[in-house]
Amino acid sequence: MASGVGLLVRFRAGLKDEASARRIMANVRDERTVMIRMRAGNRAFWMSSVLVYAGLMWTSYAAKSELPVLSQDALWDFLAAAVAVPFAVYIGTMLIDERTT
Repeated sequence: MASGVGLLVRFRAGLKDEASARRIMANVRDERTVMIRMRAGNRAFWMSSVLVYAGLMWTSYAAKSELPVLSQDALWDFLAAAVAVPFAVYIGTMLIDERTT
């Protein structure tokens, strides 16, 4: 939902002025911007994959009593982190790559 609101705010200026709309669309399609978004998405995907894999492995070993079983609160915190951390990696990568490239 926040992403959708962000897009509405970002493109609101283009609704009133056709020149602004062209400038915004050119910026969105810019090769550098597309590359940065793709790189950020790739890093966020890998972070998400690592977190989900770690959670699955923990659950598997906990079922065999080799690791402690996660409480409901700890499981909820882990699942929330599995959503929030990749999003933060995506945003952080975009900000860092915008400055360095």
